[in-house]
Amino acid sequence: MKVGLNFLKNKYFLLLLILGLAFVLNFHMRLDYEFPIHVDEWKSWAISQQIENDGIPYTEPYLQQNVVHRDLEIGTFLSISIIQQVTGIPWLNIFRFMPVVLLLLSTLTVYCIGKRENIGLESALVYTLIPTSVRLLGPVFLVPVSFTLLSVLIGILLLTRELKTKHILTSVSIITLYLAYAYPPALILLGFIVLPFIVFQKRFLLSIPFFIAIVVSIPQHLRYVIETEGRALSFTVIPVVLDVAREFGVVLTALFVIGVYLVWKHENRRLKYFSITSMFLLVIIFLFHIQDFSFLIPPTRAYFYLMVLMVFPIGYTIKNLIEQKHAALTITLLIFLPFILFLIRTNPFTKPSADWIFHITFIPLCIGIASIMVPLSLRKRKHALTILCLTTLIIAIVIPAFQRNLDMPYYNVIDEHEYTTFLSLKEQYTGGVVAIDPWKALAFTPLTGLPVYSRIGDGPNEFLAERNQELNWFFEENCENTTFIENNNIGLFYPDTYCTQIIK
Repeated sequence: MKVGLNFLKNKYFLLLLILGLAFVLNFHMRLDYEFPIHVDEWKSWAISQQIENDGIPYTEPYLQQNVVHRDLEIGTFLSISIIQQVTGIPWLNIFRFMPVVLLLLSTLTVYCIGKRENIGLESALVYTLIPTSVRLLGPVFLVPVSFTLLSVLIGILLLTRELKTKHILTSVSIITLYLAYAYPPALILLGFIVLPFIVFQKRFLLSIPFFIAIVVSIPQHLRYVIETEGRALSFTVIPVVLDVAREFGVVLTALFVIGVYLVWKHENRRLKYFSITSMFLLVIIFLFHIQDFSFLIPPTRAYFYLMVLMVFPIGYTIKNLIEQKHAALTITLLIFLPFILFLIRTNPFTKPSADWIFHITFIPLCIGIASIMVPLSLRKRKHALTILCLTTLIIAIVIPAFQRNLDMPYYNVIDEHEYTTFLSLKEQYTGGVVAIDPWKALAFTPLTGLPVYSRIGDGPNEFLAERNQELNWFFEENCENTTFIENNNIGLFYPDTYCTQIIK
């Protein structure tokens, strides 16, 4: 790259800036809130802590009524438990800091993957902009889908190194076996990514690790699916058509479409494989939307995986724009970027605050155009166009990412006062089941180790929904149903404002 990101001379300095951006974008929400910010994080904490105490099998931590022998995500919980035991880091800090550590490691891995195609910095930059939401999840949360992503990326890195298959077979086998127990959808994703390598490069030995992982793990997973009566494979219907552009951004989605075109035009083999896998994920999403059919990967997780794979074609587009290999494409993009931002501004799905992004984009646009108009040498004109491309693109993709992350709502289940209260109850109370607001119960059990009557489910769950309804009726009756108390061994009510008659 004679002209491009390397005009700043030090790519490692730029990489540090990108890592800093990743940290700011994905840690700011934890600066003034030290507790987990998603339902699934509290559940992961509870189960990982229980595994540390019991081993496997373990007692279900919340209701403590049954022993869990099988769980589709047990490998993730076991890994978190081992990390806590080995490092001695408090659980609270594990769930506060580990997500951003994993994100930084993943960003470095994405850089290494893209570096082979000379798009390392571009891909790493785009990767930091992947959104996190309570619906689609993402790198901000310490949950199985994001915890296992680093393993998937390492698997991709091994494939793109183009080492002899026999040299990476052991490493790929370890990764596939781990993913089979840590988070099976991640194994399916890696399988989709590896499939083009197997078919087009005839690297048939790569199918062996996946075959072994499936054969070894399917008996346990099949028993789990049977025990849950298929609930493990049922997913909630969500709107699909506009979600990728809405979640990832219209500009980045447009760059992805352009990137797929360029990848196929230039016959870039490895990036073509990523685009093929992206198409697989789109098929999964649309099949579920149209036919209510899912292929082992939950559609909401397919969105997250799709955005991860979109990173590389987008990086390829940015590289081509910066190097000015396609002058017509560059000029077209520069002309239409303000138009795209205008659509963002007027889109009903977009917050009105995007309005200022639209206006501020014209500042570098005008400066860049003025620079090109100045009668300089061709080399200097190229520098001006490069600066124009960079400035416009950064504003068009980074500032909306800041806006989105700052405005994103997260789950603040408890506050500092409740945290202190729960810890004091842990030391003082040794009785039976605790009747507590199902929402607060998510945090109560991980912090105290005490059983609760019910909790908010991490998905559709008829059993928990019925218990939550029973608990609501009990509280509405001011806790006067003594039969309910005796039958369920209720020994504590929280908060006591629910049960003034009993407390007094």
